[in-house]
Amino acid sequence: MARISSIYPVKIYQKTLTRVISSHFSALPQPYFDNPTRKLPSEDSRGSRQKDPHVKTSQKDVINALLNETSVSKAKRMYDNMVRSNFIPDTSTHNTVINGFAKAGRVEDALSLLQHMKQKGGFSPNTVTFNVLLGEPSKLGHVGRIENILDLMIEDGCAPDHVTSDLLVRGFCHAGRDEEACNIFSGMVRDVVDPDMSTLNFLIRYLCKAGKIDTAYKFLEELRGLNTKRGLNCKPDIVTWSILMNALCIGKHMREASNLLDGMLESGCKPDSFLYNTLMKGYCKIDKTNEALEVYKKMDAEGCAPDVVTFNTLIFGLSKVEKIDEAKKFLKLMVRKGHSPDVITYTSLMNGMCRKGNAMGALALLEEMEQSVCQPDGCTYNTLMHGLCMCQHLHQALKLYEVLKSKEVDLESGTYAAFLKALCRAGKVAEAYEVFDYVLNSKSLPDIVAYSVLENSLKFFKKPRFSR
Repeated sequence: MARISSIYPVKIYQKTLTRVISSHFSALPQPYFDNPTRKLPSEDSRGSRQKDPHVKTSQKDVINALLNETSVSKAKRMYDNMVRSNFIPDTSTHNTVINGFAKAGRVEDALSLLQHMKQKGGFSPNTVTFNVLLGEPSKLGHVGRIENILDLMIEDGCAPDHVTSDLLVRGFCHAGRDEEACNIFSGMVRDVVDPDMSTLNFLIRYLCKAGKIDTAYKFLEELRGLNTKRGLNCKPDIVTWSILMNALCIGKHMREASNLLDGMLESGCKPDSFLYNTLMKGYCKIDKTNEALEVYKKMDAEGCAPDVVTFNTLIFGLSKVEKIDEAKKFLKLMVRKGHSPDVITYTSLMNGMCRKGNAMGALALLEEMEQSVCQPDGCTYNTLMHGLCMCQHLHQALKLYEVLKSKEVDLESGTYAAFLKALCRAGKVAEAYEVFDYVLNSKSLPDIVAYSVLENSLKFFKKPRFSR
């Protein structure tokens, strides 16, 4: 049920809560609260309570309304009233109330309420109860609070499950205590608790983000040993390997990344297009397009179908190193394979053509793009504008600028600087000031950047000399 306070303002919520409480207990005779053994009006002559489908719902509504109660003492009093009315909420209801306080960051109040429920209502918490309590401390990495809740869990004889272990692993990771997090996960495997793969992947992702790739590899090796020793099957999946591959490529550890792919193929673990694309992207970022093409060949040989990202990655990499002819070959192959080029495809190719000095060819590609279903974006226009200015095609740049203005496209800093410089060199100072005004009015760039670029560009303006 949605919380009342998320729909109504606080004052309205308080009035609503009062009405709910009063309407529920108004049906009971007032002396009943002083004599809990007295039969409820809904009981028949044999003393058995008639089932009313609306009674439990209204009681839960009262409890759920207390989720936003600022005073835990009021929650306790309401709970006492329910107990005195001979209504003992089920475990799910107890957990819902405790969860409300815990999720609000009020774990101390939640623990206090738990103890009250145990004493007054004889509530026996289960594993879910303690998982609820562990949720917020786990997110915040409050290890001390986590350990206190674990002690209470052990005292109540509740066995941790895979959710508990997941919360512990995440909590210790958020606290920066990755070694203990690894030990907790290993303990799950040793105790033959079937861990969730999302827990393993979270742990590996955390280690990689922390720059501890060696630790991640060492942990996976230990996990493989435990699997062999215990005869278990808790091993990395394709997501795990993709996390490692991405971390290696970001760190430019391309040899290790290539070895990882080879190891997967040798072990019979079939990589998917995402993993291949990650490795190709890593090579393209450091301009090693030959190696990226070798990865593509492996991908094709293994029967893994390339997707749009595959072709965009290769076209981007080849265009970046000015291998335009090869990039165009992959554009044609992309279409033959049934994939439609998108804005990234065209913009990457235009960028490469402009780098190679063929800005007019890039302009023709823009016209082709505009005739297709794929429409250019701000990045496309800025890439082409910059290329036209660098290749000294100022006339075409001015025409494209008018299109850019009509579409209210922001000018990027590099494009703005190249355009103003070209205008000032051509003696078109008035046009340069007009572009400056557009950048200010459109908020394309901060004012200080716009002024600074204009000032530097004006240095390239050569005043005409008049003979005496």
